Amino acid sequence: MTQEKRSRWLFLGRFAIYFVVAFVVWVVTTPVMAELFAFGCEKLLFLLDSYDLTQSVVASGRTIGLIYSPSPDGEPLLMNYRNVSYSTPFLVALIMAVPSVNPRVRARILLIGLLLLIPFQVFRLVIFVFNYYNQYMTIGDHALYSTFWHQILLYADRILGRTDGTLVPLSIWAGLYFYYKWHYKFIKRSTKPVPR
Repeated sequence: MTQEKRSRWLFLGRFAIYFVVAFVVWVVTTPVMAELFAFGCEKLLFLLDSYDLTQSVVASGRTIGLIYSPSPDGEPLLMNYRNVSYSTPFLVALIMAVPSVNPRVRARILLIGLLLLIPFQVFRLVIFVFNYYNQYMTIGDHALYSTFWHQILLYADRILGRTDGTLVPLSIWAGLYFYYKWHYKFIKRSTKPVPR
């Protein structure tokens, strides 16, 4: 077996193990993360909601409830936090699966990766909420947003929903490892002692 094939199988085996571990940790910590997620989403909605429809965003277990007015039936909009954040264990497993990486560099990549992923997920939920408002809420007989903005919200919601679980964590993982690999190679090359 060549070194390349061995490295590939090592990556796949490590990925499977770390994905199971990351998934279990993610399931256990979901209620706590949902609280933080709801807090961030609420602040962003209050900041961007020019019509003041949003009253509060609350988390209960794995569910996030959006309380808004005027709600057609008086009920909050309920969203499953796990549907929004399921890319987290995938990203963690990808980062941990790469063999032969300095532990400090791996920890740094993991921290930066999560710091990039979580705001993206909050932004995705905010776009989902505004798209929901645009479809189901009106002011008088008029939609909240123009047809142009309605189409942008609709397509943004679709694109974010379809790329969150695969393309986004893969892009973050590849980008960070590419940066660190070449960054450290450049540092090593530039710090080599000059022969006399």
